[in-house]
Amino acid sequence: MGGNLGFIFGLKRDIPFTVMSQGYRLEIGDYRLMCLETPGHSPGHTCLYEKDKKLLFSGDHILFDITPNITHYPELDNSLKHYLQSLKDVYSLEVRLVLPGHRSPRANHRPRIRELYKHHELRLNEAAAALENGEKTAYDVAPQITWEMAYNTWGQVPVMQRYFAIGETLAHLEYLFAENRVQKRAVAGKILYSLGTHRSASTTGNDAA
Repeated sequence: MGGNLGFIFGLKRDIPFTVMSQGYRLEIGDYRLMCLETPGHSPGHTCLYEKDKKLLFSGDHILFDITPNITHYPELDNSLKHYLQSLKDVYSLEVRLVLPGHRSPRANHRPRIRELYKHHELRLNEAAAALENGEKTAYDVAPQITWEMAYNTWGQVPVMQRYFAIGETLAHLEYLFAENRVQKRAVAGKILYSLGTHRSASTTGNDAA
C-alpha cells in the first residue's frame, strides 16, 4: 500500500464521522442544505441542495466541462441505470447555480442533464454496435467506443485511462444486458457479451428530461 500514490494524501488516523442519507439536513450559518442521494458515479454519491438560495452542490453527479465517469461497482447493480434515475431526480429542482466537484460552476442544470442523457444514449448504441460481428468482452468493446482522448491508437492510452474506459464500457454493457439488448455468458473466467434478441429503440428512457 505504501507504494500506491493514491494513498499519499489519505487520512493518517481514523476520525469520527456521520453518514448522511436522503433528507438529512445540514445547517451552516444561514444555509440549510438537504442531502439528496444520487447513486451512479459512486454507490454512495450525495448532492447538497439549498432550496431557498437555489444552490445545488452536485459533486461528480453533474459536471459541465467533462462527463462524470460511470463505472461498474459490485456494490451497485446497474450503476448506469441508477445514474440516469438520479439525473431525473434532480431535474425538477429549481436551481440558480450548480457547484460541481470539478471545474466551473454553471447555471441551467436541465440543459446539461439533457446533454448527459444524449451522451449515454450514444455510448450505449456504440457498445451495442461493437457486438455486431460477434461476442466480445468489455475489454474488446472499449477501444470501439468514442472517447475524448487525444491518442491515435488504443495502445497509446495510459493504463489508468484504459482502466476508466473499460469500467465505463462495462457499466454500459450491463445496462444493455438489464434491458435485454445484449446477452452475456461466462467462458473460461471471462464475461462475453453478444447481441440479444430484444433491441429497443430507446435505451435511456429520458422522457423526464
